[in-house]
Amino acid sequence: MGIYIFEPEILRFIQPGQKLDFPDLVQRLLQAKVKVALYPSEDFWLDIGRPDDYHKAIEVFAQQPDIFLDESP
Repeated sequence: MGIYIFEPEILRFIQPGQKLDFPDLVQRLLQAKVKVALYPSEDFWLDIGRPDDYHKAIEVFAQQPDIFLDESP
């Protein structure tokens, strides 16, 4: 989960027109000794990148809206 921030220099590790999954890009960067950093999170998270995942997230929200919504004024 998260927001990815990259320096333009990583574009040299991506070939135009070819599929490259994010974990594979990170592995390329690590192999090339390019600094890769992260900030771990213990927050609740669901992947919604595929239709089935999205529908599961809708179900979870419907069952537990209080963990997502702040009702305080």
